[in-house]
Amino acid sequence: MRSIGFDEIPSANNGMTFCVGTRYESGEDIFEGIKRFGKKIVHVHFRNVKGTIPENGEYEEVMPDEGDLNMYDVAKALNDVGYDGVIDYDHLNRISTDSPQGREYMAFCVGHMRGILQSIESQTQNGR
Repeated sequence: MRSIGFDEIPSANNGMTFCVGTRYESGEDIFEGIKRFGKKIVHVHFRNVKGTIPENGEYEEVMPDEGDLNMYDVAKALNDVGYDGVIDYDHLNRISTDSPQGREYMAFCVGHMRGILQSIESQTQNGR
């Protein structure tokens, strides 16, 4: 089946979820993808992994600060294309002391993201 691109059916209503983990683990260049899709990104799965399928034959989902990607750089690239939508953590990785709902993991992820967003905001306000 042929894939239909945004240019083939132009509409302000067309958008996509950009899953950082899925795109990276499949061997795609995350930063090129963010630039290419830009304003068409309406939702982001902010997940980090180690390894890619093309290079390693496998990957591992990890904490956002432990993977191959620098998630600050990913958030900065999203900011640079004007992204202001939802960012979520896609899959739960449970910390050994965590509840079945993954609350400790989610708290870590939210704190990590808030630190990244505050850093980007500070850089922007200081003209960097």
